[in-house]
Amino acid sequence: MRRTTIVVALALVAACGGTDSTPIEGPAAPTTARPAAGTLVPSSSIAPTTTAEPSPPTSLPATAPTTVAVPTPDGAVDEATKAAVLAGYEHYLAGVAACGADPRNCNADLFTVPGSLANMLLREGARFMADRNLVAEQGPTKYDVLALGTSEHKDSYALEVCWTDSAVVTDTRGTPAASDDQVVNDEIVSVRTRWTLAHTDSGWRVSIPFKLSEARGDSCAAS
Repeated sequence: MRRTTIVVALALVAACGGTDSTPIEGPAAPTTARPAAGTLVPSSSIAPTTTAEPSPPTSLPATAPTTVAVPTPDGAVDEATKAAVLAGYEHYLAGVAACGADPRNCNADLFTVPGSLANMLLREGARFMADRNLVAEQGPTKYDVLALGTSEHKDSYALEVCWTDSAVVTDTRGTPAASDDQVVNDEIVSVRTRWTLAHTDSGWRVSIPFKLSEARGDSCAAS
């Protein structure tokens, strides 16, 4: 069985629940030039981004911003804000990976807006996995940024991505020995999701996930 691993087990739990339209507000963001609410900036030529495999941390390290070639017409998201929002998203991916590797010690407050829909769903997902002795090891995660713009929610941005989940979810059977582990899910899927990120004292953090579509295999390049 393939042993490469992913963010997906928990991230899918979060994305599947993202149909709530109730605004989740974080602390007020700094004043920046912003386009009209709900405006998304399409990206037609973005190279896939790969994040290095993280070790499960007890506290999350800072994540360097990702350079993404998103067109910026007049009034669109400025480069500094774009980099900060993308850094917040990568911080979220690292946090989900840590929770997948160690669901019993998942601290969703480190990488989502406390009290938000994303926070609640990740807590529920971690509890579900822990109760069933499941873990998801995280390998490199490829994702394509499709659009970035202001959200309809206050002091928030909407980030639309297609990411490829190559995770392996394993049943540890409640023992420390790897010899009795059983792979329960190693299917590769591509998920197109819109994430709302709100500004907090710790930076931009995911507050609302909304899954747009899902397909088997690596189909993000064709999105």
